[in-house]
Amino acid sequence: LGPDVDPVVMSEIQHYGREKLYHHIQQLALENRRKRGATQLMSFWNAFSMMMEGSVADAIREFQQLNHRDLILCTTLALIHAHKQSPTFDRETVQALDVKMREERKSCGEMGWYHAGMLWLMVGRHDKAREYVGRVLKASPTNPEACTLYGWIDLTCGRDSLVKKSVEYFDRALNNRETVPVPPECYLGKARFFEMRKELSGALDLVNLAVVDYPEYLPALEEKCRLQLVLQGWDQCYDTAQRILKRCPTSIAAHQYQALYSICKEGKPQEAAQKVGDLLEAIDRCEPHNHRLYYDMATVFSRVAGGNQYLLQQTNALVERARSIAPSVSDYVTELGNQAMMKAKNQPTREAMKLFREAMKLDESSVEALTGVIWCQLLDGDLDDAEHQLDFLTELQTSIGESPELFFLRALLAEKKSAPIDEIVQKLRDTEKVHSERVKKFTLGAKYFVANSPHFTLRLVKMLMMYASEDGSNLVKLLHACENLLAELTKKAPGLIEGLYLTAKLWIIKGDLSRAQTALTRCMKLDATYSPAILLNAELALKKGDVGLCKQHLEVGLSHNFEVRDAPQFHLLQAQACMAGGGKALDAENSLTTALGLRGVRKAGNTGLPTADRASIFLELVEVYKQSKRESDAMTLITEAIALFKDTSEALRITIAHADLLLSSDVDAALSMLR
Repeated sequence: LGPDVDPVVMSEIQHYGREKLYHHIQQLALENRRKRGATQLMSFWNAFSMMMEGSVADAIREFQQLNHRDLILCTTLALIHAHKQSPTFDRETVQALDVKMREERKSCGEMGWYHAGMLWLMVGRHDKAREYVGRVLKASPTNPEACTLYGWIDLTCGRDSLVKKSVEYFDRALNNRETVPVPPECYLGKARFFEMRKELSGALDLVNLAVVDYPEYLPALEEKCRLQLVLQGWDQCYDTAQRILKRCPTSIAAHQYQALYSICKEGKPQEAAQKVGDLLEAIDRCEPHNHRLYYDMATVFSRVAGGNQYLLQQTNALVERARSIAPSVSDYVTELGNQAMMKAKNQPTREAMKLFREAMKLDESSVEALTGVIWCQLLDGDLDDAEHQLDFLTELQTSIGESPELFFLRALLAEKKSAPIDEIVQKLRDTEKVHSERVKKFTLGAKYFVANSPHFTLRLVKMLMMYASEDGSNLVKLLHACENLLAELTKKAPGLIEGLYLTAKLWIIKGDLSRAQTALTRCMKLDATYSPAILLNAELALKKGDVGLCKQHLEVGLSHNFEVRDAPQFHLLQAQACMAGGGKALDAENSLTTALGLRGVRKAGNTGLPTADRASIFLELVEVYKQSKRESDAMTLITEAIALFKDTSEALRITIAHADLLLSSDVDAALSMLR
């Protein structure tokens, strides 16, 4: 690159440009200027980063001051690009620059081709970048900087045939490593190639070489941190992030990985919320104009938040930053709508619908915004409009590809319209299939948690579990689908407490109480106040016949979290434990009467209360009335239950209980009913 150019600095520029961290390039240029004095090369990349951040007029002024021989071609190209972005587009100026560019191509030297090639790569023109850097390699086939840049051009172009060849250029540079310095991006390029071929240990070895050869090169350590996460080495990833933060307290990557560790590995949402706050401050300081980065971080952490309000406050702040910088981008308003739904625990919300409609005004073709509108319509019971919009999205599916969210919305619509259970179940199985296929394309990391959104995955699992109990004919297949989804999620994110809770619930349904206890123990270790796990622990004890332990779990759970009393299952378990332990019928009656009065018992709603538990509350109270010789009250309650559960999988249980009740007064009627 010549005596005045530091190849490590050029590697940093290349890395940050590829990652679209343009303000990092400005800071790098400023630091380089402070250490080595002003150079036109650093001024060029400073102006380029300003242009990419949207400060087009300032960038044009700085480009116009550059006249170094090796920078004329890339400066001319940059000016053309800047003028085309400018709101005051000047066709004559662009035409004059185009003529100048064509003339410069006739006499350009190797360095000129190299910098222009890097420019083309950073603006996404891989074809032009390949042509320009190819001219350097034609003159100097083993030039390590040109080999490295050409390798990255092929690696990121998206064409399989060229991606496969990219490693040849990295190897060409690395073969002379003992005699000629190799840019650190060469190590990282070959490591990324290995990663794409699933050779993860080889990729990590190469990144470690870069860390050893260039200990001050921060992107190598950040890449090591990322790869450790890909390898599911959560603890190693956290340690490396700590090491990075000691050197650079504002490392965005390190803050991101630490926050992911807190929520996905340790299951500490409030600690994660604090770390996401630190991440927000780091972006404010290092990438204050990068609206896409704010948005990307918001989507990752909202998906793993598990509805935690503290964490969602931080993700909301992230996406609001993105919206304040680029208010016309539909995706940002859509994400605010998604988060409004998460805060409301997927209940109907006017705020979410308002945001989705606002996003649709900004971009009428936004599939994500329309999906949000349909979701709100379904929850609000606006089924005709939802079906019309869903039909429109289905027609688009051939061009946009299959979406698990779309399949899930179809299942939700079928459920709302009281479609046959077989039809709903098939749509849910289709959802699981498409979702699992999508997840396979991603390795563990930030993008993984957007593709395999725990928020979506766990909602799908809960619906699959509900229909597993309602549709006995598909029980095995539905539970297998649940097991696949939960195994994938809890393996990659062992700290997501709801995933562990649902895993325990799955094992109880399958009758494996030992594995259920293991999952529940992990669950309670993460959060002893988590009320669903408290209740499931009590239920598990009761299934094992340990009434005393069941009562103990309920008492301890109540001391940890008084809100557990708001769950109908708490009172159902209290009554069942009372009856199983020979307690007073009046105590059981009081518990069950309290349960009947809670939301979601007499009338099904979006409470997540299984139909089987609702029916059990009625049937247990009928049994209490029977034992207390209150046949009239028992008959009144069973009559109500018959009406409530007539079109559900619990209808048979209710019929049998009704017949049992009639045996004492009308044997013929009871036998007729059973026949």
